This record gives sequence, structure tokens and C-alpha cells, in this order.
Amino acid sequence: MTGVGIYARNTDPKTAELRDEISSYLMTRRNIKQVHGFFLREENKSIALDVVLDFRVTDRHKEVIDIQKDLEKEFQPYHFHVTGDYDISD
Repeated sequence: MTGVGIYARNTDPKTAELRDEISSYLMTRRNIKQVHGFFLREENKSIALDVVLDFRVTDRHKEVIDIQKDLEKEFQPYHFHVTGDYDISD
């Protein structure tokens, strides 16, 4: 199986710093294998990102909701749209 993904990404230094901070925060969670697809819309304080969840996560929907709630609590005033991706590597 081969996949190709294209993601929008902000490149300004302030956004890159926020992206790195959020990614570091998320990588402390044991069920997250990777963070990608980060996009910030500063005008409405919204952030969209993808997280690659461990294949062993049984309730993916709950895990994504929990991640989103934790991010909104930790990184106020931002609102998050989190998409859960699959970890299908060996």
C-alpha cells in the first residue's frame, strides 16, 4: 500500500514555535505516535492537526475527543480540530 498526503502548513516563526510546543505536548501521550498536518488560523483562533494513534487504541473516537479537550484546556484561547490517523506500520 502506498499513500501520498498533502498538508497545508503555516511557516512563520511564531506559528512554527506554537506547532513545536503543541507537538511536544502531544508526544508525551503514550497513544500518539506522530503529529502532522498542523494548520493555524489566527483570525479565529483555530488549529487543525492530525495525530497518528497507536493501532492498539480501541476507542479512537473517545481518544480524539480527549486529546482535543486537553489541547483546548492547555492552549487557550485556541480551538482545535483533531483528526485521528491510523498507525499501520510494522
